[in-house]
Amino acid sequence: MENNGKISCDFCNLEIKRYDGHVRLPRPQIAGNTQAFAHFHRRDNSDCWQKAVARAKARKEAAKPTPSDFSEYEKWLANRDAKRSLTT
Repeated sequence: MENNGKISCDFCNLEIKRYDGHVRLPRPQIAGNTQAFAHFHRRDNSDCWQKAVARAKARKEAAKPTPSDFSEYEKWLANRDAKRSLTT
């Protein structure tokens, strides 16, 4: 993010100095505004960028599957189990 002309990290909110390694990613454009960018420190393998990627992977793995994620066989099994629970 940019504050008063200075670039700061979106993860830790610290300023990114001129020669610091960093990653700049475009954000989705918001109605009528210019496209903003997300900035992350990337000085080594344990910096903000790596932490943000690890957090995103964990969120993706923890997300519950949607009905579109199930194959036809899994849908059939779910329906069969639901019918069994209704009859017993």
